[in-house]
Amino acid sequence: MRVLRWMALLLTLLVSPAQAKDTLFILIPVGPGSISDVYARLLQRHLGKYFPQETEIVIQNMPGAGGAKLCNYLLTPLAGSEKIALLSPGIGAKLLGDAAFASCTLEKLVDLGAGDEGGRLLLFRRAVGVEHPEDLVKLSGSTLYVASTAKTSFTVLMSKSLLNSHGITLVSPGVYDGAQSTLLAAQRGEADVAMQSATDYLNAPKAGMVAVCAFGTIKNERVARDPEIPNLPTCTELAARRQGAETPEQKLMTAVTKVALLGNPFFAPSDFPKDKVALVRDALARVHRDPAYLGEAAKLGMSTTFLEAERFRSRREGLIKELDEVGIGELIDSVFGR
Repeated sequence: MRVLRWMALLLTLLVSPAQAKDTLFILIPVGPGSISDVYARLLQRHLGKYFPQETEIVIQNMPGAGGAKLCNYLLTPLAGSEKIALLSPGIGAKLLGDAAFASCTLEKLVDLGAGDEGGRLLLFRRAVGVEHPEDLVKLSGSTLYVASTAKTSFTVLMSKSLLNSHGITLVSPGVYDGAQSTLLAAQRGEADVAMQSATDYLNAPKAGMVAVCAFGTIKNERVARDPEIPNLPTCTELAARRQGAETPEQKLMTAVTKVALLGNPFFAPSDFPKDKVALVRDALARVHRDPAYLGEAAKLGMSTTFLEAERFRSRREGLIKELDEVGIGELIDSVFGR
C-alpha cells in the first residue's frame, strides 16, 4: 500500500510540474537612497502580483554618467531579455543634448510608460550667504560650484541659467554618481549648489542647505509655481529679467522645466520578449491604481501619476519637436558662452 502511495505521488509530480517563478529586473541609473531608487523599491513590493505567473521583482542599481551608462547597456545585444530600465534622470540629459548620450538611441528601445517623480528644487549651501531666495542678488560677481550627475544635467542647466542672470559664475568641480552623492558633496563643502526632489527635501531637509527655488510646473505654456510647494518661487521667477524680450536664460529654464516634467520613463531593450511587453505595460499601469501602492506612496509623499506608453511616447515626441523649434543646442551654447 505504501509503495502505491509513493508511486501515485511521483506520477502527480510528473504530470503536474511546479510552475517556475519568473524574475523581472528593474535597472535604475542611480545609487541606493535616491528618490528614483525609493520609487523603484516601492514598485518592487507591489508589481509582481499583476503578472499572470508568479514574478519576483529584483532591483539593480547601475549608476554612471547620469544615466548614459544604463541607456547604452540597454542597447547592447542580449542586454537581458527580462530586464527593464527606469531611465531617470537620463531621459532629460538625452533630450537636452548631453554628449554622453550621443549613442543612446531611444527609438531602438521599447516604451513601457512613465511615472512622475514630482517637483525638483535647487538647494544652496547656507555658508555662501544664501538664506532666502532674494539673497542671490548679493552674490553678483562671485563664483559658485555645482554638484551634478552629468555635464548638462537639469541641475547644471537650471542653476547656470539662474546664476548667469545675476552675474554669478557657475563652475562644476566634476560629475557625481547619483543625487545623494551630489548632496553629500555640497554638505562637505565641495559644491555650493545641488538639486533635490521636493519629496526628499520635505521629508528630510539636508543640514546646512536651503531650498532657494523650485523648477515648477507648466501652465498655459508658462512656468508656474508647483502647487505642492506654492510658497517657494520658481527658479524662472528668480532669474533677473531684462526689459522687453525673453532672455536666453529664461527660455532655457522653461525648456528644462518641460523636460523635467516628463518624469520617470520605463524602457525595455529591443530583445525584450514581445509577448511580455503588453504584460509589463499593463502591470505598470495597474499598480499605479493599486490602493496598497497608493497608500504607501502617500506616506512617502510621492506622486502617483502614471503616463501609459502611448501617451508618454506622444508627449516625448511632441517635446522633442518643440526643443528642435527653439534650437535647444544653440540656446545652451548661448547661455554657456560656447
